[in-house]
Amino acid sequence: LVMLAIVGAGNALVDLGYFTLFPRLMPDEVLARVFGALESLVALAVGLGSILTPLLIHLFGIRGALVAIGLMTPAVAAFAWSRLVRVDEGLGAQADVIERLRKVTMLRPLPVSTIEQLARNVREESVEPGETVIEQGQAGESFYVIVTGELEVKENGHLLRTLSDGDSFGEIALLRDVPRTTTVRARTPVSLYALDRRHFVPTVSGYSESAAEAEVVVETRLAASAARPV
Repeated sequence: LVMLAIVGAGNALVDLGYFTLFPRLMPDEVLARVFGALESLVALAVGLGSILTPLLIHLFGIRGALVAIGLMTPAVAAFAWSRLVRVDEGLGAQADVIERLRKVTMLRPLPVSTIEQLARNVREESVEPGETVIEQGQAGESFYVIVTGELEVKENGHLLRTLSDGDSFGEIALLRDVPRTTTVRARTPVSLYALDRRHFVPTVSGYSESAAEAEVVVETRLAASAARPV
């Protein structure tokens, strides 16, 4: 009974890695094909195992066959260890990006795996003082999170607010599918994380809680703009 409990715990760990690791590593476009290939490999392995097991029992006996089969997985893991370490290091390298994204109000409700997927699609940008990041009236294609630096937000030439580390901007044009409502220009050297429309919009809109948070942000900013004296 104890051994069966250990087998059950081990199976849970395997399933956890199986169903969570691949979505963290693969883009959505190929995920279905990856899982299809994996399920086919599982079925193939079960069939191959049913053919080889009688032969192993005949050669080594039941105990020897169990030992031989049990050693296969550790042997494969040892063989692939260096590559697994590189994969883990690659995920660890995204930790700073993930932490920054999780501080954005509308992204906070997203599952960890979804945040990690967004982090893989982040584009790092640097902006010099006086340089314009977005221009009022232009089409919007990116959402931005400020890593370091300070920017000013203007509407029709009037200063609305300033933005600094951890703040985000650019969501209104993407979520409402309208031209940029303000101009955002750097006051100091600025480092940004940028997310393209095709990654940002489906992710935020696809989760009810994040969509609700985003709507609050959009409505608040539009209301503040409407309340400004002309």
